[in-house]
Amino acid sequence: MYSEICFFVKIVQAGKIATAASTLGIAQSTISRKISSLEKKLNHALIRRGYGEISLTDYGMKLYNSFKGIEAEIEKQMEKSRLCNPGL
Repeated sequence: MYSEICFFVKIVQAGKIATAASTLGIAQSTISRKISSLEKKLNHALIRRGYGEISLTDYGMKLYNSFKGIEAEIEKQMEKSRLCNPGL
């Protein structure tokens, strides 16, 4: 589920599924399936898909705001770990 959350955050940041897929180096169909899977697990639509553009549902916006905070915290902790263990 973590990868699905990361894909969701990247899509929102990119504004388009195709742009996020290109940035991540994966097929657009793969990232679309991951988001559909996340939506099924959460039992909520997160993204409204349109002609290349996306918009968030209300639930998607709430989740994005939560997830981006979690992602930032994970990055912060990973950087701390690298500073404490420079040989890794």
